[in-house]
Amino acid sequence: MEQPLTTEPLLIKPKLSYWRRLGGGSLTISIIVHAVFLVIGLYWIFAVIPPPPEKVVDFKPSGGGGNPNANKSQQKKQSQMVKTNVSRVAAKDAVSNFTLPDPEMNSSMSKLGALGAGGMQGLGGSGSGGGQGSGIGTGFGSGMGDGMAKGAPPVFFGLEMRAQRVAYVIDLSISMRADGRDILMKEELTRSVKALPDKTKFALIFFSGPAWVPGDEVVNNVVTHKGKEHKWSSKSSWEWTTEKPYMKVDWLDASDTEKKKMVSLIKNQELIGGTDWEAPLEIAMEMQPPPEQIFFMTDGAMENRDMDRLVRGLVSKAKTKNIKINTVNMMVPQKEAIDAMDDLASKTGGKFTIVEKGGKVRKGSKSAN
Repeated sequence: MEQPLTTEPLLIKPKLSYWRRLGGGSLTISIIVHAVFLVIGLYWIFAVIPPPPEKVVDFKPSGGGGNPNANKSQQKKQSQMVKTNVSRVAAKDAVSNFTLPDPEMNSSMSKLGALGAGGMQGLGGSGSGGGQGSGIGTGFGSGMGDGMAKGAPPVFFGLEMRAQRVAYVIDLSISMRADGRDILMKEELTRSVKALPDKTKFALIFFSGPAWVPGDEVVNNVVTHKGKEHKWSSKSSWEWTTEKPYMKVDWLDASDTEKKKMVSLIKNQELIGGTDWEAPLEIAMEMQPPPEQIFFMTDGAMENRDMDRLVRGLVSKAKTKNIKINTVNMMVPQKEAIDAMDDLASKTGGKFTIVEKGGKVRKGSKSAN
């Protein structure tokens, strides 16, 4: 017998949305969780951790207008720079009764500007701000110097050398041995040559009866200069002549090498008999180009010579070439010699000094001013 068919209701699944099919529910939950963590983190940063203190800048270039406290702020900063603590410097474990003094705390750092020829100007800078005081200065001036202060000029027995071309005319007669004059002269000449600036041209001319330069050979009144012999003859100890033209003396560069060489030759120079000023001074004045300054030193008066005529001739030649002759009287007591050397200096625009026994130097009369 056939049983009747039973029908069961079909279960129809609900239709899912497109968002849920893509897994949107999980993504939504994830976003909510991350948002909660972000809120907690922001709260921690702003509520728990304090912000760093604001830096106060109290050194600002003042503008042209506005804020009246700008200059006070700048002065405060500069004052702090000046008052920087400077430690005392002393040798450790050294036994001494001398203690270095404390540096002055208020010494002005602006004095450092004097170290350079251009100084250290322009650090302030003027602003161009308007009424609000917001102008900004340049902060840098134009005071950029060469960075080197010029030192004192070299001297020779108190006479300053201010020239690019300098000739020394130095007496090496036997009389220089008295009272240690030769030792005193060589020491002073050595110091002077060593101090010559490197851009200077210089020459050394020695004389007694004959005249020569360091490195020349002098034998029996014959001077061998650059391979050529120059014979000297004399009528007396104070009147010497040689054939003209005179020997030609070259300028030397004041390099360390050349100065060291000349210092060695100065030390080994021998004293020779005779004293005559005329020829060695003329040799110096005939150099090409001529010297700007001559430094002439002697210890001897020339007897039986017309000193007025001699000085007039030398002064005339010096003036035509604009040469200043500075003279040094090395312990010569004779009035005639003192007057002649003083005239030679004063009439050419030079200076005259007298070296007394013991090495004390004093200015001459006419050329003292």
